[in-house]
Amino acid sequence: MKRQSIKTNYLQTMCWVDNAIVDYASAGKKYTLDGQVNELYKYTFGFGDTAITSSDGQYAFIYQKLGTKGLLLKNGDILREINRSYYFAEVYEYPAAIVTIENRTFFVHCPLKYCRLDFEDVENGQIVTDIQDRNPSDYFHSRLETSPNGKYLMSKG
Repeated sequence: MKRQSIKTNYLQTMCWVDNAIVDYASAGKKYTLDGQVNELYKYTFGFGDTAITSSDGQYAFIYQKLGTKGLLLKNGDILREINRSYYFAEVYEYPAAIVTIENRTFFVHCPLKYCRLDFEDVENGQIVTDIQDRNPSDYFHSRLETSPNGKYLMSKG
């Protein structure tokens, strides 16, 4: 473990991508460990207070931790707006993760019901876990995280 300081302005939505820090809200401003700063994208998103990214850095989700809205991006361009239920949204963090399974990337969140995690294909928005008769437990999912090997998904709700 090595400590290193990087001079930046205020960062809102920082994520690691390769060996750099990217702030998606600030036009994908990329801060490298050698001190270089580049803007990766043409848009600045003055929205959200946090972000998550896919392991390859291609997809990102900018959102408000205690809000109901987010933006799903692909290489800095908006794919679509994402929403969650207003039901107690102000008291538990937005449940969101991006996972890749067998070369297919999914956005994991609760689009249909506050207590129901679903896997949505990032490219086409299809909810692949939308099974009729599914009856989830009354549980608030929050702060999703995947295991390092991508095999497990943890809800810290």
